[in-house]
Amino acid sequence: MSGTALPIASVAKRLQSRLNEGRLLEATGDLRRLGLAMPDSVGPLQLLAAIEGRIELHDQAARHFRQVFALDPHNMEHVLQAMALPPEAGVPADRIRRVLIEQPGLARGYALLAATPNRPAGDNGLRAAILTPTDPAYLILAAVRRLAVSEMERAEKLAQRASVINPTAHEATLVLAEGRRSLGHGDRALTLARRALATVPADPKVWVTGALCAHRLSRFDEARQMADVAAVMRPRDAGHAARAATLLPHVIMSEDEMWDIRARIRALCAQEGFAPIQDPIHEVGTVPFALGYHGINDRALLEDLCAFYRRICPMLTMTAPHIGRKRRPGKRRVAFVSEFFRDHSIYNMTEGHLRFIDRDEIEVTVVQIGTLPSPMHGQIAHMADRVVALQPDLQSVRTRLAEMELDAIVFADIGMTAMSYFLPFARLAPLQIVLPGHPVTTGIDTVDQFFTSAWMEPENCRDHYSETPILVEGLAIAYAEERTRHTPVSRSEVGLPETGAIYLCGQTPVKMHPAYDRMLGDILEQDPTGTVVLFDAPGIYSNMSKGLLERLRRANADRPQIMDQLRLLPRMPLERYLGVMRQADVVLDTIHFNGGNTTMQSLALGQPLVTYPTDMMRGRVTLSPLIAMGMREELEATSPEDYVNRVLTLGSDRDRADDLRRRLLDAAPALIDSRTAPRALCDLILGAAP
Repeated sequence: MSGTALPIASVAKRLQSRLNEGRLLEATGDLRRLGLAMPDSVGPLQLLAAIEGRIELHDQAARHFRQVFALDPHNMEHVLQAMALPPEAGVPADRIRRVLIEQPGLARGYALLAATPNRPAGDNGLRAAILTPTDPAYLILAAVRRLAVSEMERAEKLAQRASVINPTAHEATLVLAEGRRSLGHGDRALTLARRALATVPADPKVWVTGALCAHRLSRFDEARQMADVAAVMRPRDAGHAARAATLLPHVIMSEDEMWDIRARIRALCAQEGFAPIQDPIHEVGTVPFALGYHGINDRALLEDLCAFYRRICPMLTMTAPHIGRKRRPGKRRVAFVSEFFRDHSIYNMTEGHLRFIDRDEIEVTVVQIGTLPSPMHGQIAHMADRVVALQPDLQSVRTRLAEMELDAIVFADIGMTAMSYFLPFARLAPLQIVLPGHPVTTGIDTVDQFFTSAWMEPENCRDHYSETPILVEGLAIAYAEERTRHTPVSRSEVGLPETGAIYLCGQTPVKMHPAYDRMLGDILEQDPTGTVVLFDAPGIYSNMSKGLLERLRRANADRPQIMDQLRLLPRMPLERYLGVMRQADVVLDTIHFNGGNTTMQSLALGQPLVTYPTDMMRGRVTLSPLIAMGMREELEATSPEDYVNRVLTLGSDRDRADDLRRRLLDAAPALIDSRTAPRALCDLILGAAP
């Protein structure tokens, strides 16, 4: 008898005894000993992996199954066993597909392909549901994948079918809540989330869904508490922690709240011990977009956040294969990328670049992430060599952009959505530029240049950007005249008083900084017959207006009568909105975050607009059109007190205001179809190193 036979036999006998008694965890120790003694034998390793899967040691099971695959690569039975593990265990996709070739009716295989992070799902979830139509788990999986690509109605139908089969399936309730939230039915969404929470309070996904639903309704305290609960339940889950830190309020209720928010993000960035994030769009999903409304230099904080995500989410770091190679001959290949190439302010600010870009030298691809309505496709198509609409899946979008072998990529905006924030972490072109659609630095180390205007930047602007700022001597956009068409509207049609000055602020509530509240109060207190007109937030966010009005009431508690001089008008079509604007005696620019479209429209229509520039570019945007029109001295305030005085003077001195209107209308052509910015962008692209 050999020297090792007895120990192996002894271990095998003890293993059998432990298996018979159901002592599975102890059995894994015996199997490891057998594996070490017989390194070329598949049997002990395969049994070890199967038992680890059964007792939910999924990471170890996945690791040992991979060793089994290497020892016995052609045995599909091993793959079938491994497919019993959850998707995150990472059974190789190529092996699952080989099993499906032999067993095309195996629903579990399609389900795994659909559910595994960082793997394009296609219709695999739906195939699994079709193959097993009575299993609610597969219907829910298919619904989740439909949600991921913004197919809300299909997702809801699948989730409803799952609920019929199993009324207690909380996953179906969560899908329905997400669908209602995405469609703007916030109250119904939150009701569904709370119903799921009552059923399974120990599931962090339920708390996350509740947090997102409450956030959509601007119930920020409730949203933060729910997000914090999910983070506490899974302390190593970086996605839950990041979501809790970056789920920011739509309306800041105080300056103290701003500093608290920033401290939470800073604490997140310093935290260690997290498990890696595999899919940031779905595991995090929130972005620090609202930091821009604080009026503070965000560079250091956003650079720290970029470093945090680089560390915790390795999949974000990706380089397109053509980077560093000699470029293909021909025109410069450039893609303009956004989720907002539709009836949106981002498109309005980008469209001029498309109209005037040098198509003789530059091949232009417009990439819309998400659905592109047919009318918009036709409108854009004549300004580009090709128009591409991609499903909002981070991995597949990166792959498609990399395949284009771009010389430059122009992001119309970065940071307004999770997709727009996380996509530029990849190096997809040698030159990556961001336009000032969201006028805040990205903090992302793979965004090279920030396209802006010297006319709206402070002297120390380079300290505000992680990118290299490109300072155009002129307007940073080419604005189209068609966006100033308006429908005549009378005061009475929209419920405004026939007498007294109208002071109109056309910005959404999110742009109104707490420091602006007393300035509005001063205007109304000093003009007791005047009216300040505000506009409600878009339908799905209408509750944020309540927060703004409450903050205004609190800030002006010593003069409560001014609240009766406020009018909150509903959102309305652009031409009607501009008609209301024409009724204003003065248009009010917000501080710390100026208007963009609103500024261009009001000045082009000859409406006096008073602005008070602050420290950051986003609080100085209005200076650019004022300089272009030669009207800076007349409409730029030098202090909050000067702002109030200028507004009141224009509101009370009709002759002076009318003279200003005539001068603005005479100067308005300077704002329309300026070629300065498109020419500068072309020079930037063509001047990049080959």
